[in-house]
Amino acid sequence: MDPLDLNAKWNVLKSKLRIQYPDWVLDDIVYKPGNQEDFYKKLAEKTGKTKQEIISLLKELDLDD
Repeated sequence: MDPLDLNAKWNVLKSKLRIQYPDWVLDDIVYKPGNQEDFYKKLAEKTGKTKQEIISLLKELDLDD
């Protein structure tokens, strides 16, 4: 599986996450470059999904252009 390049695509993915999860606040989806593991963990806790499911979700959102 190809790694997800959050650094290059974060602004677009963040907007799509906010559409999919409108009750989230910006603090729920803060991504800091180099902290992908912490970010995936936070989203997994927020959604009840696994890390792999979060990565799949982000990849799906990335493909929805």
